[in-house]
Amino acid sequence: MDAVRYSFLLVNYNMGKLVSLCTDRIAVEMGQENYEIVVADNSTDPQFRLGPDSFAADPRIRLVFLDHNRGLVDAVNRITHLARGEYVFIMHPDVEFVPGCADTLRRFLESTPHAGVASPNISSPDGTAPKCRSEERRVG
Repeated sequence: MDAVRYSFLLVNYNMGKLVSLCTDRIAVEMGQENYEIVVADNSTDPQFRLGPDSFAADPRIRLVFLDHNRGLVDAVNRITHLARGEYVFIMHPDVEFVPGCADTLRRFLESTPHAGVASPNISSPDGTAPKCRSEERRVG
């Protein structure tokens, strides 16, 4: 088996259906690339928890059930060591790719050896930049 080139890390927190949609979007974006997806199920509501066989048909997807929710960062930290890819994407399940996004980020990292991280532009579904909470507050 070829080495894994891309690892996608997802955290499910009461977003079960979005996780499945996201894994489908990743599959479309990656095409024939060698990739893997690691999903941490951090859900507290059984209605949104993923079933143990949710991704059994796809060996590229590993599901890790966390014993309790300690937040997004803790969940990512708990699954990062499982990533085998040369490039690791930490994503929310509601991400939608612009075609070629993963390859564009990879090319940037390869051409910029001093860079350790890259982020795509983030936009709302209508194409506008989302407002950050800090922009909505007045300081002072």
